Amino acid sequence: MPTSITSNSESLSFTEAFELINPHLYTVEERIRAQAKSFDPAVEGYVSYICGAGGKRLRPALALLSAGATGKITPGHVDLAVILELIHIATLVHDDIIDGAELRREQPSANAK
Repeated sequence: MPTSITSNSESLSFTEAFELINPHLYTVEERIRAQAKSFDPAVEGYVSYICGAGGKRLRPALALLSAGATGKITPGHVDLAVILELIHIATLVHDDIIDGAELRREQPSANAK
């Protein structure tokens, strides 16, 4: 379902732009959770915990907004958004474990779980 976020040179508000990519962000979220379930059981719990902690998903949103601003959002752009967020999640898990962190954003870290 390609979506363009440009509209006859009118600028969109932040909220309006996010409304245009919201269906894609939902798909990204579903795919991230599915990917987490397919990880090695030794790391799946860490990744699922970080995924469940929520987040703004800014990286996927920026990828999708950029795609929409330059044309149509394609399945390849959704793939990119998923990959970007999975890399980010991996860095959070790695950081928590290497640092031995107990808290991240005032919540128990992946390491603490």
